Amino acid sequence: MDEGYQSLIDLGYQIDNLDVANEDTDSVVFKIQQAEILFITGGNTFYLLQELKRKNLLPLLVEKIQSGTPYIGESAGAIILAPSIEYNKIMDSPKLAPELLDYSALGITNFYTLPHYIESPFTKTVQETYNNYHTRLNLMTINNHKAIIVIGDNYRVV
Repeated sequence: MDEGYQSLIDLGYQIDNLDVANEDTDSVVFKIQQAEILFITGGNTFYLLQELKRKNLLPLLVEKIQSGTPYIGESAGAIILAPSIEYNKIMDSPKLAPELLDYSALGITNFYTLPHYIESPFTKTVQETYNNYHTRLNLMTINNHKAIIVIGDNYRVV
């Protein structure tokens, strides 16, 4: 996460950190509404989604993205773009999000990002996730040196 953050700073972006879990809802909504770019980093995917849902932020994020605000998702931030995050139970523990009863996510992509593909320390859990879901879901595997660029309904791995 630190590398992604530093890369944006090196490119000249000014970053306003936002801790969704610990800031009040009005402040979070205001900051998201004002954001010119959304950059959501990693961590536990289930906890991230729980906190976004707890503050009813999914509709606002979808609106911002669909209106053209660039979105950069790193790890968990990329996973939540899928219709659901349930497939990520092998890599992340849902136990860290006891209030999350529904795994439906942003639904921006029609694929399911599987980050850290064959990258330490995720080698085993990523491979297990792939083995369990690749025949049921449209998994997009990327390692730590790749990205998925999505424009409308089109996407490519770079």
